[in-house]
Amino acid sequence: MGHWTLLSKKLLLDHKYRPIEGWRMRLPNGREREYAVSTSPEVVIVFGITDEKQILVTHQYYIAAQKKVASMVAGFTDKKSRAETAIAELREEAGCSATRWTYLGSSFRGKYATGEVHYYLAEGVMVSGPQELEESEDIDVAFVSLENFFTLLRSGELQDVFQVACAYRALDYLHLL
Repeated sequence: MGHWTLLSKKLLLDHKYRPIEGWRMRLPNGREREYAVSTSPEVVIVFGITDEKQILVTHQYYIAAQKKVASMVAGFTDKKSRAETAIAELREEAGCSATRWTYLGSSFRGKYATGEVHYYLAEGVMVSGPQELEESEDIDVAFVSLENFFTLLRSGELQDVFQVACAYRALDYLHLL
């Protein structure tokens, strides 16, 4: 058997956060096929916890779901580094800062997507100013007990699979599972 070979790329949809490219590939069996690949920027997700073990939870409007859902701080890296994005998103979306930061690794977005999702743990989280929301952001901020956060996880109320992964990585790192 052969190997996978990228033959060409063409832009199918030009959108700032959701561009789609058509990738023509030669498969290991020699046949050619085109795939639609999302080429979005990398994303960071922040699991925030206070010194009193209160977990930062946001409720923000998800356009596709057409409602506010339980969420965590997250954002596209754009032109900043991953770490700079994590710090900026915590400040902008939640009006918070943190005293300690830990990188918890990353995940692929999926088989047909580029750009990884990177996970950060922010410890010593505290409110440090007002939110700095973008026009398209509608975000409420709350701090919940560890017990209530586990209820969010177990009930499926926190539904974004990457945010769930971030939460479990952070809770494991903190030995709270």
